[in-house]
Amino acid sequence: MVNVDSIRLNNSLKVLNFIMKNEISRADLARKTSLTKTTVGGIVRDFIDLGFLREKRFASSGIGRPSVLLEIIPNSVHAIGLEIERHRVSGCLTDVPGHLLAQKSISFSKSDFSSIMNSIFEVLDDLFAKASKRSVNVNAIVVGAPSPLDRESGIIKDPPKFSDFENVPIVDLMYKKYGVDVWIENDVDMVALGEKWFGEARTLDDFMYVQVNEGIGAGIITNGELYRGKEGYSGEIGHFLIFKNGEYRYLEDLYGVDVIVSRAKKEISPHISSIQDIEKLLASKNKKAEKLVIETGQAIGAAILSMIHTLGISDVFVGGKIVVLGKIFLASVQEMISKHIFSKSEINIRFSNVKETAVAIGAAGQGIRLYLQKLIAEKG
Repeated sequence: MVNVDSIRLNNSLKVLNFIMKNEISRADLARKTSLTKTTVGGIVRDFIDLGFLREKRFASSGIGRPSVLLEIIPNSVHAIGLEIERHRVSGCLTDVPGHLLAQKSISFSKSDFSSIMNSIFEVLDDLFAKASKRSVNVNAIVVGAPSPLDRESGIIKDPPKFSDFENVPIVDLMYKKYGVDVWIENDVDMVALGEKWFGEARTLDDFMYVQVNEGIGAGIITNGELYRGKEGYSGEIGHFLIFKNGEYRYLEDLYGVDVIVSRAKKEISPHISSIQDIEKLLASKNKKAEKLVIETGQAIGAAILSMIHTLGISDVFVGGKIVVLGKIFLASVQEMISKHIFSKSEINIRFSNVKETAVAIGAAGQGIRLYLQKLIAEKG
């Protein structure tokens, strides 16, 4: 049996996606979504009733009634996006168009449960206080965290290289403290959405965002929508297997940023302690550093190429801490792909220009959409 409520919700989300991009008329919404004018009219009325949308009249260039565009009310919904990293927690408060109203970031040296949770609550307390000063109500929180996650139960399960932060019921903990709707999402998926909404991918319906930090992952956008896969683990390229020194190893256990730094410290200089130190060696034309970075770029490039061959995506953005390695790294990624691409089609690979707060900003945008989706479902 067809679920009428599900159809209605999906239609509402189609309309929502177009409304959040540009001011648009009802007629254009019907044309772009392939929905009837009656269906679009009902959905628009729902959004107006919810206080999210309003009409904007302007004089037509021709004769007759003024044209009517629909525009979102910027301060109708506010959300906090939170990124939980292995050594830092970052958050931001945004309105519907994605204006950054407040932000806060805390780094921590200890990665035990108490230290991480204290940092999380310190960031959130700060953002709620700033929202209060602006007389802004926070409607939702979305947490971007490393996988694996249980999105339905709101639990961070057991992310690699994050051993003291496992099976954390993060959604329940936040809801009990702040009393607003909370969701959890994969961190790299949130950057991909941030790239789609605020970066160079605004005009792209199909692309991949690859993040290289201690962990390595990819966020995939197809047909303008986030692709999760049935179990929600699409894009986990850090767990691609590589056969090296007689055994199979995960890609991120060989070429995660922490591993690269550790290798550089051992193979090049004991004074190296960060990816920025490797960047400085590249600037001084250090051959050992160049060799290590080229090897890393080739390995990451091979993983990206496998994704390209699987998904047929031709636009790829690379981000994360790895970007400080600059042209030498990116050129080795591009060379690997150009040399081994099956179809010899044009592949566009570049560094992402979204800021380091991209996970938090993408998560905040997702929070606004999930909150509105909830209101639409409740309205029935």
